[in-house]
Amino acid sequence: MPAPIHRFGRFRLDPARRALTEDGTPLTLATSTFDVIAYLIANADRAVGRDELGAAVWGRTDVSDTVLGQTVLKARRALGDDGRQQAAILTVPRFGYRWVAPLEVEEANASSNEPALSAPAHAAAAQPPARDASADGDANVARPRNGDAEPAAIGTAPSPSMPLSDPHPMPAPAAGRTRPQARWPAAVALLALLAAIVAGVLATRREPPAAAGAGAPAADTAVVLPAQIDADATHQWLRLGVMDLVAGRLREGGVATLPSETVLGALARNRDALEPGRLAAHVLHARLVRGVDAWTVTLERSGGAALSIDASDADPIVAARRATDLLLVHLGRVPPPAVSAELEELLHRTRAAMLSDQLDLARDLLDAAPATLRGSPELVHRRAQLALREGDYVGVEAIVPPALAQLDDPGQRSLHARLLVTLAAAQLRQRKIALGREHYGAAVDLLADGSDPGTRGTALLGRGSADALAGELDAAVADLGRARNELHAANDALGLAQVDVNLAQIARMREHPHDALPMLRQARDRFRSIGAVEESVFATVSLAEVHAELLDHAQALATVDTLWPPDRHVSNARMRWTVVVLRARLLTLQGRFADAQPLVDAVLAQTDPLLDRQARARAASLALRLAAERGDRAPMDAAAVAARTMEAPIIDPCSYLAAQRLRFDALRAGGRAADAAADLAQLQVDTEEHQDLACMRIGVALALARQDPWPQARERYAAAMAEAEALGIPEALVEVAFEYVEALVRNGALDTAEAVSGRVSAWADADYRAAVVQAQVYGATGRVAPWQQAMEHAARLGGERVPVAELKNTVR
Repeated sequence: MPAPIHRFGRFRLDPARRALTEDGTPLTLATSTFDVIAYLIANADRAVGRDELGAAVWGRTDVSDTVLGQTVLKARRALGDDGRQQAAILTVPRFGYRWVAPLEVEEANASSNEPALSAPAHAAAAQPPARDASADGDANVARPRNGDAEPAAIGTAPSPSMPLSDPHPMPAPAAGRTRPQARWPAAVALLALLAAIVAGVLATRREPPAAAGAGAPAADTAVVLPAQIDADATHQWLRLGVMDLVAGRLREGGVATLPSETVLGALARNRDALEPGRLAAHVLHARLVRGVDAWTVTLERSGGAALSIDASDADPIVAARRATDLLLVHLGRVPPPAVSAELEELLHRTRAAMLSDQLDLARDLLDAAPATLRGSPELVHRRAQLALREGDYVGVEAIVPPALAQLDDPGQRSLHARLLVTLAAAQLRQRKIALGREHYGAAVDLLADGSDPGTRGTALLGRGSADALAGELDAAVADLGRARNELHAANDALGLAQVDVNLAQIARMREHPHDALPMLRQARDRFRSIGAVEESVFATVSLAEVHAELLDHAQALATVDTLWPPDRHVSNARMRWTVVVLRARLLTLQGRFADAQPLVDAVLAQTDPLLDRQARARAASLALRLAAERGDRAPMDAAAVAARTMEAPIIDPCSYLAAQRLRFDALRAGGRAADAAADLAQLQVDTEEHQDLACMRIGVALALARQDPWPQARERYAAAMAEAEALGIPEALVEVAFEYVEALVRNGALDTAEAVSGRVSAWADADYRAAVVQAQVYGATGRVAPWQQAMEHAARLGGERVPVAELKNTVR
C-alpha cells in the first residue's frame, strides 16, 4: 500500500512521489532534508532519537549532531518554522526530535497531478555509493553558503539564487599585460570556480586548520572537540560556543589549533582523523557542568601525558576562558588579553549559531546587541562574515571600510587583517580582481612581523588566486609558495590543500598535466580527510580532467564516477552540473552515446541560463558532437544560434569553437559551401580575442585547413601539429593527428603520415582516434595483418561508433 499523503497547514507531503508542495507549488529540497521531514511525519506519534533518525536518513548511526542539526534547520526553514517557534519539528532535549504540527491524512492517489521531485532516469538508475553523513553536502559546515537557498538535486531546476561558485570564465587580461603564450581550456575554467571557493572558505572560517597527511604534527598543535554540556536545552549553544572559545584562545596564545569548522567536518566524515597524532598532537575535550551557584568547565587532554584542568564561575564563558588560560600557562604560554565578558559571550553565541548554520539566529543576535557593542570592530567583522556567507557581497563592501578606518591600534593588526581578507573575498567573488588583490596584499603587509601566520597565509593564498585569475602566473606561484610556508607554520591542512590545487591548475595552464596529477591527488586526499566536501569534489573534477588530457579515458571516467550521482556528494548546484557535463563528455569520448545523451539533455533543460552558462555551453557543444556522430545534421543550425545566445564565445570559447567546427563540417558535407565559408569567417571574428588559448589557435587552424587547397592546408596542419608538439598534451596531439593523417593519406603523403602516426601510436591502445590513425596508415601502406588488427581494436574502442565502414576500403 502506498505511503499516505499528509497535509499540514499550507503544505502537502506525498512520500511515494517524493513531493512536498506549499500551496500547490513544489519545493526543491536536498534529499536528506526531505527524508528528515518524511520520517518524522511517518512517526509523528512518538519522539525519534538522533541515532534512529540518522540511520533512517543516512543509513548509519554515527551521524554527527552538527550534520543532523543542520538538516533539521533546513527542514524547519522549508516549512516556515525555526528553532524558537518549533511549530512543526520539536527538539526533544538530549534525545532527538518529534513532529508536532497537526496532520491530515488523505488517500494516496496515483492520478495526482502535482509534480514530484525526482531525478531523471539516468541518475536514478545509477548505483549510488555508500552514503555517509556528507552525502548531500550537509556535513561540511566549513563550506560557505550564499544565503539559505537549497540547491536543487539533479533532475530539478536549480535555484536562481546567488551561486556558491563563480559561474563566469577567466576574464580577459588587463590592457598592457603580456598574455601567456598558451593555456589549456579546462584549467582556465576550473580556476575561476576554484577562486570563488577559496575566497569564500578563507574569509568565513575563523582561523586556518592544522595539517593533515603531512607527517607527524608538531608538539604544540591541538584539536578541540565540541563540548559536553550537563545543562538544559537553553544552554546547548555552549556546545559549539565553548569549543570555539577554547580553540580561538589557544590559537591566540600561540598553540596551532584547528578551526572549529574543520573539526566539525572531520567529525562528520572522518572521525579517525581527530585521533591524537593525526591532525594534531593533542586532542582536548571540554565538559561543562552547571552547579547551584556556578559553572565548572573541565578541559582534558588526550595525547601525550594526561592532563585535566578545572575552572569555575557563575558565567560559563568566563569559566571556559579561565580554564583555557590555565592550560596555556601549563604549556608555558602567556594568555592573551580578554575582551569584555558581554562582548565575548555575544561573539561566541553568534559563532555557535554560524557553526550550526543558524544564520537567521546569528543575525538576530547581532541586531539585538547593546548599542555600546554594535560598533565594535569584532562585531563588525562578525556581521561581515555573516553577509559573505549569505552572498551579500555588496553588503560586505558597505560594512568593512568604516571599521577599517577606525582601527589604528597596533594590537589589533590580526583583526584588521581578517577584515581585509573578508572584504577581498567579497570583491573576488564579484570579479573585482584588482581590488581583491589589493586588499589581500594589505593584509599580507600588516602581518609581516609573523604574529599571525595563519591569517597571513590565508591572505597570500587569496592573493595568489587573484594573481592566477588575472593571468599573472609567475606572481601567483610566488604568492602560493609564500602561502605554503605560512600555512605550514600554522599547521593549516585546508590551506595547504588549496595551495596544492591552485598550483595544479597553474601547471595545467602551463601545459604540464603530469605535474598536476600528484598535487591534485594529495589535495583531494587532504580535503577528504578533513571533511571539506566541496573542495574535494573540485579536486576530483580537476583530476578527472587531467586524466582525460593524458588520454587515460578509463581512469578519467572512474574518477568522476566516484562523484556519481552528484547530488549525493555535493550540495552546490553549480558544481553538480559541472560533474554532470564532465561525465557526459567522458562517456562521449568512449563512444557511449546512449549514456551521454540524457545527461546532455538534462543540462540543457534544467540548468539556470545565467548561473550555469559554462555548463550549458559545454553541453551545447556535446549535443552537436553527438548529433554529428549519428550523422544527424538537423540540429546544427539551431545549436549554433543557441551557442551564440548563451554567449559561448565568451563563457567557454573552446567549447564554442568545437561546436562551430562541427557545424562547419556539416555545412560542407551538405553542399552548403557558401554558408560554410561565411560561418568560418564569423568563427574567426568570434575567436579573435581568445588567441592566447592553445585550443583556439589549433582549432581555427584545423578549420581553415578543411577548406584550403592542399598545399596551404598542409602548411596549416603542419603548424597545428607543431603547436601541439610544443604543448606536449596528448589530447592536443591526437586531436591534430586525427585530421592531419586523414588528409595526408588522402593526398598520398604517406611518409609524413607514418611519421605523424608514430607520434601518437603510444595512445592507440586507449584512444579511438589514435587507433583510427594507426589503421589508416597500415591500410594505406598495404600492411594487411596489422591493418586488420588495428581495425578490430578501433572498433572495440569506438563504442557506438562504426569505424569499420569508414576504414574498410583504406587498405591498398
